Amino acid sequence: MMRLNSSIPNILVLPHVAVSGGAGIYIRSAIKALSRYANVTLIGEAGPAYPEEDAAIRHSSLPARPVLPAYEGASAASFLVNAFLAAPRAWRLFCWLSRRKSELATYDAIVVTSSIDLLTLMIAKRVIPSLTGICFVQENAFLTGLRGRINRKLLREPQVNVSISHSWSANAGKYNIQSLVVANTFDNIEIEPTPDTQSHYDFVYVGGGARNKGFSHFLAVIEHISKDRSIKASLLGHLSGPQKARADAAGHKLELIGSQLDCPGFVSDVSHYLRDARVLLLPITEPHFCRPAIEAGLCERTFIVSKLSQLEDFATANYNCVMVDRGDVIMWSEACLRLLTDDALRHKLARSNLKFAKRDFSSSAFDEGMRKIIAAC
Repeated sequence: MMRLNSSIPNILVLPHVAVSGGAGIYIRSAIKALSRYANVTLIGEAGPAYPEEDAAIRHSSLPARPVLPAYEGASAASFLVNAFLAAPRAWRLFCWLSRRKSELATYDAIVVTSSIDLLTLMIAKRVIPSLTGICFVQENAFLTGLRGRINRKLLREPQVNVSISHSWSANAGKYNIQSLVVANTFDNIEIEPTPDTQSHYDFVYVGGGARNKGFSHFLAVIEHISKDRSIKASLLGHLSGPQKARADAAGHKLELIGSQLDCPGFVSDVSHYLRDARVLLLPITEPHFCRPAIEAGLCERTFIVSKLSQLEDFATANYNCVMVDRGDVIMWSEACLRLLTDDALRHKLARSNLKFAKRDFSSSAFDEGMRKIIAAC
């Protein structure tokens, strides 16, 4: 395979997921930015989901990869099953890549978009030692415990580790793991801030039935608040059959006492629903970056989030949001009612969240981060 342009790097990118949720949006932004400065080729089954004009697609069908899901939100059982399968999968992938060694030699770097694919990156570098390895690390990748020790060892393989989180990067630095922080970009999204006086909903929840988003807690809080006053809420995101049945039952129960719960399902653009609500609820059960919190800021809305560590990248209590103990239905209900009835406080937090979102999540900073990645190739 001939180089497309020998004056700029040729980069292989292995997306770990198709375009969905915050991870998919970030990957798409990264592919677009990298394609401005390099010849980008996508590989793996998720590649065709990113039809970027400037990125080629090859080998959309790879052998089963030796993934290691070592991050908060992935179960220990999932890690152990994949660890058991890792050796035979690694050998098959090594053989597959070795048969394509001459083609791989035309590339300068390989990018994996999640730490779950660090073994794939390591194998590719064993086949072609000249490849520069680049890993985009999710913000909740383990650094402690057994899974953390394995992660720390594998994170020494790439020449560049990229983190979306300042707090994760600082924590990794304690283990002498250096990383480049390239935060999500949001100011390229066409969202206009609007006053919440005309919002149809009191509360909006984004996350569907994902176990780390707090689906059950959200329903419990809405039901508890409705005992004292009528409210309107919307629940966004994919729900399984049983979860949908549960949400429908809750909605019917709330309707009988004068409240309302709508479940539009998965939507690609949540900004309309964020503008149409007064407060975003993020009752997450585990620390992770919550993209909707920043999108809410661009709509000039505030949010309530579980009081957890490692949320400093998007949440500052009593500045742009309210933080409440995880799983405490009574305290969550009280916080919701306080923001709903105290217009001055709600608007103050919303204005701060707008200022924060515009200041810390700019496309120019994102683009500069991508330039630094290219410089390492």
